[in-house]
Formats: sequence, C-alpha cells, structure tokens
Amino acid sequence: MPKKTKINSARKRKAENPPDPDITEQQAVTEARRLVVNAVPGIVSGVISKAKDGHYLHARMLFDLIGFAVATPAAQSAIAPIVELLMREMNSAAPDSAPS
Repeated sequence: MPKKTKINSARKRKAENPPDPDITEQQAVTEARRLVVNAVPGIVSGVISKAKDGHYLHARMLFDLIGFAVATPAAQSAIAPIVELLMREMNSAAPDSAPS
C-alpha cells in the first residue's frame, strides 16, 4: 500500500490564493490599513465588553492603548526576595549552628 504524503498547507494555500496581479503591495497595505481602522470601533467595543466582564488582560490592553496607567510598577530587585532572605539568613547564622 503506498504511503500517503501530506501536502504542505502553505503550498496548498498558495495554489488556492494566488496574488492579485491588479494590486500593488502599497495598495494592499493601504487597503489593509483602511479595513483595520474601520474595524477599530467594533473591536474596542468588544474588548471593553470583555474588560467589564472581569477579564484583566482586556482591561490592561485598553489602559495601555490610551496611556492610562493604573499603578506605577514597583522597582524590581536584581535578586528575587526569597534569594535575598536566604542570603541574609546564611550570613547571620552562627558558625556553631551549621550542620556538620
């Protein structure tokens, strides 16, 4: 029985959707930009709906989009707090208490 070979999906798509010879790359980009800009109100409304339902990432994306900072990020240490604690404990331990 002959072995079935899978057709590469990218090749299959390329054969099904050849480039439109009547449009330049710049025209395609311009049209794509127009379509996206026209869709923005609906997209934003959908994201707002999700944010109102309690989805944190949707709310955060909206806040980032408009430049609204909920809180300033805390300064981060180069070393994780647990590592700092362990290092302090190791340095302050009495020599007699070290395991043998």
